Amino acid sequence: MLDPRGSIITHGKPLEQVYIQYWAETYGFEITDEELVRAQEAHTGVLEARRNLENGLVEVERIEPSRFKVVIPAYPEAGKKLLEQFRHSLAAVLGSDRAEQFMDKTKLAMTRENFGWGMADQVLDVTLRREAPVEVFEIHHGFALPDSGIVSNLTGVSVSTLLPQDLDIYSYLGHHFPKVAKE
Repeated sequence: MLDPRGSIITHGKPLEQVYIQYWAETYGFEITDEELVRAQEAHTGVLEARRNLENGLVEVERIEPSRFKVVIPAYPEAGKKLLEQFRHSLAAVLGSDRAEQFMDKTKLAMTRENFGWGMADQVLDVTLRREAPVEVFEIHHGFALPDSGIVSNLTGVSVSTLLPQDLDIYSYLGHHFPKVAKE
């Protein structure tokens, strides 16, 4: 599932649609094809719910004409509910015992990929560069969970025509970027 550079091979699918398969393979969790499809649907559903929640909380501050800070404030109670929603959905697919085994094996990776389930503020530093005919976003995203040892600092560059899907994992926040950059 990894290419020689260490990137997840997605076979043309969005990264979020291969997380469950990647985690199952990485952590040696046996899962049937049917379970994989249903478990991935459950994860995609909780991702959508998390993104909708974060989109409603996001705070945008212009720092420079083409640079801005995006903060998603912590949402610990709602994050716990999202995690429980996923546990419940996964248990419906795998059964309670296997779902708990999967959650135990993937806890760190899943927490990191879901940005701590809302337990800490997320801060994105976004720079927009116009390089006709496209716009390039440089995104630095960080969060740290106190007392957990989980610290995440992601850096990405996304070439965009300002279509939200071009922003990869940040597509759900895409409508905030052009609005701020064009003010």
